Amino acid sequence: MSKRILVIDSGAGGRDFFALLLKYWSRSDASLSIWSANAQLLNLAREQNWQFKLCRKITGQNLAFAQVMSLFWLKLKLLKDGGLRRYDAILLYNWPEKAYLSPLIKRLGIRLIWLEDGASDYLRIAPKVKAKLLNNSADAKVLVINQQLVEDLTDLGYYGDNLRLIPDCALPVAIPSDLAQNLARHFKLRKDYFTIGAKLDWQDTKMAENLIKSLQLCLDVSPHFQLVLIGGGPALEQVKWLVKRWHLETQVWLVGERPQSERWLEGFAAFVIAGARPDWDDLSLAVTAIAKNITVIGRHNTILDQLLDQELGRLVVMEDNQVLAQTWLTLYHEEAKIDDRINNFNKNLVGFEALADKLLAII
Repeated sequence: MSKRILVIDSGAGGRDFFALLLKYWSRSDASLSIWSANAQLLNLAREQNWQFKLCRKITGQNLAFAQVMSLFWLKLKLLKDGGLRRYDAILLYNWPEKAYLSPLIKRLGIRLIWLEDGASDYLRIAPKVKAKLLNNSADAKVLVINQQLVEDLTDLGYYGDNLRLIPDCALPVAIPSDLAQNLARHFKLRKDYFTIGAKLDWQDTKMAENLIKSLQLCLDVSPHFQLVLIGGGPALEQVKWLVKRWHLETQVWLVGERPQSERWLEGFAAFVIAGARPDWDDLSLAVTAIAKNITVIGRHNTILDQLLDQELGRLVVMEDNQVLAQTWLTLYHEEAKIDDRINNFNKNLVGFEALADKLLAII
């Protein structure tokens, strides 16, 4: 008999990797229902003909009155649907549903699963809400994507016995998109350039500015540098203005949200994951880049620590543009090598299908 799984996600962030898991689970005869504010998951539910409901998007660290009412509405829907035992398990992604829906799911006698990807800054959440999270973590099976995050959640006060570490895994190869092909063609025309890709949180204009300043320092040494900024959002127009102001139109490229295909990574010599709180998608992206012999640059004290400590990347103070520029210049002057480190890294990865099967078995 197939597992009946309800996914509730009020977040708005990237869900590339999670979407791949859901599609795989569906092919493995899982019966999925999606209650989400996330456009990516809702579109996937429509494509796959899954049951779905639209719920209110909740971002940031505080709840407005309308968002509290939205959670109350979700409770009513759970009482109606969950009371009939329609689900074998309910998977919660964003922090508000973990704090406010978990007790009801427990009372309904439905298996409770939390997914923790490191994207939420629980230290900034109101103390009363954080207390609810810590208390509710005793009733959930918590799937955590990295050992660093396991340690962080344990220090925060999560019930350690309920934490389950998810190993790094290799992503399946997707069909190249037009954007990926266009990027590859563009970079082939400039093989003498050291191309740096950077995935940004586009709420953070200062980080985009810092990356551009780092590029300027590199260009003082060599003109053969170019920077590709990936993402979209409210800071995009300001970043365009900065690029134009500093006359870097031929060195800085803004490509919008990244495509599903990972082939576009092949144009980069180095890849920066610049967001303040890297999540599951970022970790998966780093794994894929490393497997393609691309040096990944990330922040200290994040979920990337364990991965990049294997000498397959660099951990830097991202806010220091001189340190960041020196890292790029060092990589630029190093002779490219392909050695046993990459092969050993690939051997240690868990295959995507094996990981997806393991997670489905846990659920």
